[in-house]
Amino acid sequence: MDGTVNLAGPLVDNERWPRITVSSADSDVFRPPAGADVVEWVANSGLATGEVEGIDIGGQPGAHFSMPAGQGVNAGDEYYVLSGDRLIRIVITHCGPADWELYNAFLASFTFDDATTHHCPGWHSPC
Repeated sequence: MDGTVNLAGPLVDNERWPRITVSSADSDVFRPPAGADVVEWVANSGLATGEVEGIDIGGQPGAHFSMPAGQGVNAGDEYYVLSGDRLIRIVITHCGPADWELYNAFLASFTFDDATTHHCPGWHSPC
C-alpha cells in the first residue's frame, strides 16, 4: 500500500462518524530496519506525538498513541503495524461517540497472509 484509504460514516451534527484513515508511504520513516521493535521505532522516528505503547493489530505487534484535541482538531488514536517491511498507519479520529468495541473489532479484523501482503477489513484484495 502506498497511499491513503479514508473510511467515513454518515454525516450527523455536521460530523462524519466513525472516521478512520489507513495509510502508508514509500519513505524511510515507514520502512524500519529489519528486526526493529515497532514501538521503539514509532517512538523514536518522529511519527509519535505522545507516549507510545504496544498493541496487537490483526495478530501482529503494533504501536499506539493518543492524540489530544486541539483548537479545531479532534482527538484521536494513531496505530502502526508492520506489514512486510513497511509500516501501515491507522488513525481513528474521535468526532463522535467513542465506540471502543467498534474500534477494537476494526483493528482485530486486519489479516496478514505473509510477510508482504495484508488485507484491510471487508476487502478481498490487498490494500
